Amino acid sequence: MKLNALTRKALPIALNTILNHVDEAGLEKIFRLGARVTKDSKSELLQLADMCKQRDPMVSGWIDILRNLNPTARKKLISNLIFNHVVSGAELRDRAGEKYGTHIPFLVLISPTYECNLECKGCYSALYGNRYHYTEEEMFDLIQQFYDLGVRFFTFTGGEPFVYKPLMKLFEHFDDCYFMVFTNGTMLTESRVKKLAELGNVAVTISVEGFEEMTDWRRGTGTWEKILAAYERLNRFGVMRGTSIMATAKNHEQICGNEFWDFLIDTLGVKYAWVFQYMPIGRDATMALVPNAKQRYERFHFLEALRKSGRLGFLADFWNHGFLVNGCMSGGANYLHINAKGGVEPCVFQQYATDNVREKRILDILKSPFFEGYKRQIPFNDNLMQPCPIIDNPAKFREHITAHHAQPQHDGSDSYFRFADELDALAQEWKKYAIKIWDEEGYGKEYHAEHNLYVAPAPEVKESVWQPPQETPAAKPVAVESE
Repeated sequence: MKLNALTRKALPIALNTILNHVDEAGLEKIFRLGARVTKDSKSELLQLADMCKQRDPMVSGWIDILRNLNPTARKKLISNLIFNHVVSGAELRDRAGEKYGTHIPFLVLISPTYECNLECKGCYSALYGNRYHYTEEEMFDLIQQFYDLGVRFFTFTGGEPFVYKPLMKLFEHFDDCYFMVFTNGTMLTESRVKKLAELGNVAVTISVEGFEEMTDWRRGTGTWEKILAAYERLNRFGVMRGTSIMATAKNHEQICGNEFWDFLIDTLGVKYAWVFQYMPIGRDATMALVPNAKQRYERFHFLEALRKSGRLGFLADFWNHGFLVNGCMSGGANYLHINAKGGVEPCVFQQYATDNVREKRILDILKSPFFEGYKRQIPFNDNLMQPCPIIDNPAKFREHITAHHAQPQHDGSDSYFRFADELDALAQEWKKYAIKIWDEEGYGKEYHAEHNLYVAPAPEVKESVWQPPQETPAAKPVAVESE
């Protein structure tokens, strides 16, 4: 029996199980079913199933998410993200990679526009106003290209994604995919949240900087109050909701404090969190806001304990949790970023590109020397507590950008070169803590760096233009409106 046929037959039973019995046993059945019908993620899914069976504290966070979603959102999280993307999508991505001699990334981050209704300190979007955005036809084509390669998980940033008018139409059209939106939260009106609840396939990630003082300092007076209202609506309608936090030297104490997280989890109803360390790039870039090595070490232990506690369904601390994803995710290994100008960047913090989606197809860009070179280097360090090419292995970053003549995408994108001495010194200081965590604290015994994971074998055919496999549903008709 073919994979997709088996998945289609078993999925309704699995969905009914978890929809009617949101507990450890129901979740375990979901993961074991996924393991039976996939090769690529089999061991990972079995590990998750065992965690459910053993009632690992982290499982309580996953169950809390499911119980707090409306039925449609709960169903789409399981069917679209777990089955369509992780299980059956993995085989499609592997097949495409083998056929065309390149690795297909796990997820894609896209900035559909640089337009934003705020002007946050240090953000490059404020430089552009509404000058850069994709037409509706371009955006549908871009998503379809990745869809045909087996990708079913897409994330959006900006600018402010909800400024982009075709966004909701994208969610509705690609209803078998799962989406996550990084947003400032100020445009999450009652009607928009209600529509997101009806669609069910979107997770909303609101950016905060700390409590009101910190958030309004960077994002503008009154932003905090609008964020609180947005979370209330998301909770009321049962939409998947999380938070994105930029860790700086300035908000370090708040991020490493229980009061802040108690408020996010217990009061705002946050179910997952992404913590990104401030990077000295872009408009008004400064080393003064970069957490020092000691602060990064303290943040790692505080957030690692929180991740394992089960209070959140998911928590990732960039770049301290690199050991969970074999180091760096960038460069098309696990993800890449497509900016609003069309440039394809290794990640949203590496604002350099050699190719543009308006000039080349995605498959050809993935096979470019710029991206293939990144994938061959990952992990950049055998100590996975030093995963990032920018702040942990900065010499490798500068060498790769220079060798491929990658072009900076914004004014200020060259700051990693301007701050080269400071970044080199920071990397050396962090190395001491990284060795302590890896060797003395035992993380190096549990996790290991794997090389050549993202180097594809020679292609089976010479064609470079992707044709959808038979198992992939035909592209849906798109009604395109001119802007």
